[in-house]
Amino acid sequence: TSSQGLTNTQFPIKIGVGTSFKLNDKYLFLADYLYQPWSNYKFNVKISLNLRNYQKFAFGFEKIPNKGMYSSFWEQFSYRAGLSFEQTQFDIKNIGINQYSLYFGFTVPMGISNSIDVGFQYGIRGVTDSNLLKENVFKASFTINFGQLWFVSRRR
Repeated sequence: TSSQGLTNTQFPIKIGVGTSFKLNDKYLFLADYLYQPWSNYKFNVKISLNLRNYQKFAFGFEKIPNKGMYSSFWEQFSYRAGLSFEQTQFDIKNIGINQYSLYFGFTVPMGISNSIDVGFQYGIRGVTDSNLLKENVFKASFTINFGQLWFVSRRR
């Protein structure tokens, strides 16, 4: 037995905006906002009652490293931290699922344009009301960055 059908799904647009502010060439402050109206999501012209509009507010801070010629190894480290609030698109039993997160990380210099980034996140998502789950979210990241000087001409 086989069957055929046509499904029409409409996903909502995602809109984000961010800004940053540098202070004294040593500190960077950042703010981001993300919005996606999941209440407009449609599957075969039907709207889901378990979805609400997604919003995320995030604020961050970075200590910019000293890149001078005579800087010590430790002065070339950069440090980051941030906070975020996320109103997820999920609405279960008329209870909205939210997430609060704390981020921190650092960059280890490995030469002129190479580095290793290490990051950590801790978050709390959900509630225990109405037999729902409250989760502790842990995330770690490790990134190796290889840089090259592409646009610098070599002298012969």
